[in-house]
Amino acid sequence: MQNRKDCAIFSLSQIDDDPKLTFSADFKIVGKSRDHEKSEIILLNDVTGKTACIPTELNGILSGNGFRLVESCIGNRLSSPVTRIELNSITSRNQKEIVDSLLRALDVTASRSRYMTVPSGRKGSTMLGIMANRYFEKAGRRFIVKFVDKNPFEEGLLSLFEFERYGTIRIARNDDFRTITGKILEQMNLRNGYDKYRLRADEGGRYTLELTGFLIDRDCDKMKQICITALPADDPTARLLSGMRWELQ
Repeated sequence: MQNRKDCAIFSLSQIDDDPKLTFSADFKIVGKSRDHEKSEIILLNDVTGKTACIPTELNGILSGNGFRLVESCIGNRLSSPVTRIELNSITSRNQKEIVDSLLRALDVTASRSRYMTVPSGRKGSTMLGIMANRYFEKAGRRFIVKFVDKNPFEEGLLSLFEFERYGTIRIARNDDFRTITGKILEQMNLRNGYDKYRLRADEGGRYTLELTGFLIDRDCDKMKQICITALPADDPTARLLSGMRWELQ
């Protein structure tokens, strides 16, 4: 029997250690399983029986990764989320797919290949136009997404749309997920930050989750945040984030 602080540290991704879940139990027991081919890991949690059981979402992930949890706790495993995090995984490297997936995550409906015009001159008798790769409206504002390739004429037209108070989002040929997402979120005035976040799910710090991406506050819903990441994420990870209470460490 081994007593240690972090008894279960494992990745929720098949590629690397991001996202990474850390679970701290009172004791860890390592023994041979019945088939004697691999070790069996048993975690003993809350041997005093004075705290609530861990949430169902976390217990399911532990068992799915080869850990058998034994608890002497009070209460049930139903979580009571205070801050829920909606996970959106965008793994595509195609720029158009990244833009479309991001807008869906932000609950935005966009038009494709929409021809936009603005008046040129004071009387507006002449109209100048550009093909917007994506056009959308949000919170009373208008936005144009344009995949640009250093075209001076198109740059001039986009400046005219900016003068008309359009939000213009220029996607360059080499822009990746992080750059594209940052440009769109900045234009939409959404508070965000790209980082490797460490989230704690209870006051005792028994379990934490680390993942890299954008964490976006939702002003319309103080109980909800959105995490947008380029990391592969499965359904259990999404349920873990949305079903439990999380606080940023």
